[in-house]
Amino acid sequence: MMRNRTSVSCVLILMALVTGCHGGNSTKNLTESSAKEMLENKISADKKGDYRLSFSMVSETIRNRTRDDYTEGAFDNNDPRAAAQRLLKAGFITQAREEHTVPNVSGQYRVDLTFPKNPWVAYANYSFNLSMKPTYSAVTGDYRMDSSGNKQNGPLTGTVDPDGTVHLTYGSQFGGTEADYKFASTGGTLTLTGKQPFLNIQCPEMTLTGSGPGGTISVPSFSYAFSNSFKPLPAPDANEIYVGDIAIDGVNNLLLATETEAQAHFTWHVTFNDVGKALSGKTTVTGTGDVIFGKQPDGQWVVAEYHI
Repeated sequence: MMRNRTSVSCVLILMALVTGCHGGNSTKNLTESSAKEMLENKISADKKGDYRLSFSMVSETIRNRTRDDYTEGAFDNNDPRAAAQRLLKAGFITQAREEHTVPNVSGQYRVDLTFPKNPWVAYANYSFNLSMKPTYSAVTGDYRMDSSGNKQNGPLTGTVDPDGTVHLTYGSQFGGTEADYKFASTGGTLTLTGKQPFLNIQCPEMTLTGSGPGGTISVPSFSYAFSNSFKPLPAPDANEIYVGDIAIDGVNNLLLATETEAQAHFTWHVTFNDVGKALSGKTTVTGTGDVIFGKQPDGQWVVAEYHI
């Protein structure tokens, strides 16, 4: 009886060797079904089944403090700010809010300059009409200038710093003409002191006096950073993050190129994890690839090359 059991064991071992039990890494019968299994095993063995997304554009978007509050509003899906907004809502980005105040320079201003000793320019009058909006440090408005009958006007745009420096741009042609002014408020009187931008005479500075609401405007700004839940890949792929596994849906158009080479196409998809959904704004991604099979001297087909 012992001899019989030994004989049976030997027969089983011999059968395994003859049939070529290769665990799905090779086959003598190459079909679309066996090709799919081999391709899946090859991708897994090569550790190339991880699907990654780059987040470098989001990193650049959140690098600096901004006026944008990503807890509200809407952005185009292709805008990196849309991805930052989704990541914030999903807990992969954190937000910090900071408030600073700037003077409210809204008002009407005027200065009358005279040049009694100048034979070409007897006077010059400047007038500003400036406006600011709540929660913004931006200034908009217009200016008028009359220099001995030579008149000009146009838009004024700019910003106000917390220390009261007002950066104004006259007009828009060729980038406009820039000038800085220092704002002051005494009682109900407002003043802007700075560059006289247009006349090439001995009057480089002027002070415009005006009236307006005064006071200050509170301007919020926001900073963002990736949270501890956001886990990038290690260097040298630190600008990418794992978002799911590649799943092979099927192999098709399997054709012999030669007696020892076959080619096929395949389709694949990835179901995104939570960070992938937030980063991409999608739940899945699909694609196609090409695969080449080679026939070994023992008659077994193996995956020789593939491109996802």
